[in-house]
Amino acid sequence: MKAIAVFSGKGGVGKSTVSALFALALARTRNVVLLDLDVGTPSQPVLFGGRDVIEWPIKREGSLRIVSTGFSTKKAIMHTGSMARGLMRSLAKKAIETEPDVCIIDMPPGTGDAQLEVCGTLKPSSFLLVVQPNRLSYEDAARAVGMFRGIGVPIAGVVQNMIGDLGELSNEVLGMPVLAHIVMKKEIAELGSAGRIDKLEENPLNALVEKIYDEAVSVQWREKKRELLYGPSYDEIEWKRGERGERGERPHFVGLGSWDEVRRALSGECASMVQPDSFLEECTAERIERMLEHLDETGAGMFMVTKAPGTKVLLFPGEIGMAHIGEESSMHYGVPRIAYQTDEGEVVLFANEVSPVSHEEMLRVIAAGEHVRIGTTSRYVPKYWVMEQIEHAFGRLARMPMNWREKYEELGLVPKEVRDEVSSKS
Repeated sequence: MKAIAVFSGKGGVGKSTVSALFALALARTRNVVLLDLDVGTPSQPVLFGGRDVIEWPIKREGSLRIVSTGFSTKKAIMHTGSMARGLMRSLAKKAIETEPDVCIIDMPPGTGDAQLEVCGTLKPSSFLLVVQPNRLSYEDAARAVGMFRGIGVPIAGVVQNMIGDLGELSNEVLGMPVLAHIVMKKEIAELGSAGRIDKLEENPLNALVEKIYDEAVSVQWREKKRELLYGPSYDEIEWKRGERGERGERPHFVGLGSWDEVRRALSGECASMVQPDSFLEECTAERIERMLEHLDETGAGMFMVTKAPGTKVLLFPGEIGMAHIGEESSMHYGVPRIAYQTDEGEVVLFANEVSPVSHEEMLRVIAAGEHVRIGTTSRYVPKYWVMEQIEHAFGRLARMPMNWREKYEELGLVPKEVRDEVSSKS
């Protein structure tokens, strides 16, 4: 589930209306839940109607579900502190249980515990900022932007709302790209007031929804990728030491800018070992950079397995499949890794175990009939004869699974002539 939070830092700029329009536009092609987290003065029930005919707290409009406290009562909801946070967690759980493709979060106004609770519970991919084209709106928004950036949540961009004759159209606000301009229209105001916002015939975000969505789901990875590729140099990192002068924090990967120096330092520590650390020798900055650069705007890409690790999921050297960026591994000096997709689960692979495969190369491989697809995860394995050649040429260096022939037999990938030969011998 992708979660995208919509905030403003100031009330009255149309944040809830923009959230509703964005959710409706997305729901044309996806299953969407619109989560109204303004638990004190919820707005979505006003826009969508149905206070007295709904089972708390969910209303459904086609492939869009709306979750809000406002569907259960017309009265003001007086919750503060831990009570409000508990109610928000309950609403978030209800939203997740609908199993949506996307969750659009209509954030409560202000900057405080409630906003931090959202970040901790739902872990949004990014935030969208809604502003009016005036200085007062920008000043209040700047404070909210500072808070979210301070806790490491990326802001994908800005939606300028209620653009009128006096509105200043700009491509950038507070140093962030403007992803959409919404003109103030009578139809939007009237349908919203009547609780029929879903009946809007010309949603101004329909034409822009894919652009906004792509920006919102990719910005987090783009910022992370920039940190990994252009991290600090070794001299810029302070390895902290204990109070009594003990050896400080062990050097680890913080970015390509320092990795070569870190490898040299760690290799020195490993010099007294009976066997050197082959991982440090093989995971060079060049290999890691190739892996990271190959990942697209969502942090995914096609890779060939060059060294199959000994895991429960059997991988074959030379196979090709989809992988996405994984968490750094503390056991491997914080080096970034990818999660390789199979029907039996994900397999963690490092830069010394994979080689990037372009879309064009993948098409050539398929057209040549050199690989056979297995399962439902776009996983392509070498033909039987290719596996035999790899085994004869490289042997242990290729980390050939001992029982690869049995697995190929199970998958139905053994050629008929081989099966016939085995049968005649038996």
